[in-house]
Amino acid sequence: MHPRLLKTFLAVARTRNVTRAAGELNLAQSSVSDQIQALEAELGATLFIRSRQGLDLTPAGEALQPYAEEFLALADDARTAIDATACRSARSRRSLRQNFPAGSPISRPFIPTSTSG
Repeated sequence: MHPRLLKTFLAVARTRNVTRAAGELNLAQSSVSDQIQALEAELGATLFIRSRQGLDLTPAGEALQPYAEEFLALADDARTAIDATACRSARSRRSLRQNFPAGSPISRPFIPTSTSG
């Protein structure tokens, strides 16, 4: 399941309307419909039924909703953790460069001399 499909699913579940979900996601209505159909095909289950009030979740949609929310939250947490690691790594590299000024013996490449005898 692609996160994009789950975001679309949650937007439709929240708004109960494909057009409003499309506006919220900055997508064409047909793209939202296509994504929901793709997710339903992948899962082999109908996720929404039409009612007078809009779209309602089926039992399969109700079962998917908390998992979709948790999956997307975990994906955000993973991105945050990776970004924090990348920031620490960049700070560490900057710190190493600052500790060894240009021209110092440690900043020059080591070229071994031959000891032929």
